[in-house]
Amino acid sequence: MAEQKKDLTNPKDFINWTFYGLTATIATVSVTAYVDMRRQRDEAVDRVNELTDKVWEMRTENKALRHENEEQQLLIERADSTLTKAEQIAKPKIK
Repeated sequence: MAEQKKDLTNPKDFINWTFYGLTATIATVSVTAYVDMRRQRDEAVDRVNELTDKVWEMRTENKALRHENEEQQLLIERADSTLTKAEQIAKPKIK
């Protein structure tokens, strides 16, 4: 069924046609804005996830480095105590 042309000289038809056009325009703008905002949100979520992954990697690496540092510190303390004992043994006892 074909739509008949409206007589826009009639105020009622003109107002209805105007509201129909405005409604279509608002719907188009709303959908476009929604799609754009959703895309921006998705991009922001992706960036946050990437940064979170980097933070976790850095924390894991930091934890491993701290553990390695503690082990090296223990080795240094053992070496110092061994050296101190060796120095005490090597010193001639003075009477």
